[in-house]
Amino acid sequence: MHAIGADGSVWAGPEAVRVALRAVGLGGVSWALGLPVIGPVFGRFYDWFARNRLRWFARRGDDDGCAHGSCKIER
Repeated sequence: MHAIGADGSVWAGPEAVRVALRAVGLGGVSWALGLPVIGPVFGRFYDWFARNRLRWFARRGDDDGCAHGSCKIER
């Protein structure tokens, strides 16, 4: 996941999730995910989820652009 701020700042991975949570008014959750003990655990969970997301959620049998492990996004 990537997040792009109004000023052009770019965040990736777990930090992008934290930025998105703050943007939708869940700053407390974002703060908790940045705590010294929880932050590294959240980072590992994020990496694990990112590696497996297509296996769990990709549509099968249709040409959705995910054949090679990365999905194209239409703009």
